[in-house]
Amino acid sequence: MLRIDIHQGKKVTNLILAGKLMGPWVTELERCWNAMLCAETCRPILPILVDLSKVTFIDERGKHLVAQMCQSGARLVGTGLIAGFFCREIEEEVRKCGGDCKDG
Repeated sequence: MLRIDIHQGKKVTNLILAGKLMGPWVTELERCWNAMLCAETCRPILPILVDLSKVTFIDERGKHLVAQMCQSGARLVGTGLIAGFFCREIEEEVRKCGGDCKDG
């Protein structure tokens, strides 16, 4: 199970994830992400921070989606060993993609 909390501030939007980003929850996060992007076109664009501090597992599809989110301008944040590992692993995938992680 994955919990997705969105906190819209005046200067930043926080997308806080908790639990396991896998299977059907990847699709749900993608739906939320696309809804956020559509909403951003109606107001000034704010930085989006994706907080992985409370994520306990991410499957390959989930890592790929978060990498795409980074390519779209989101920034990863996370505290702790697990979140730090996920952030580094996903940021490495983004670097390997050379700017385009849209096609697996």
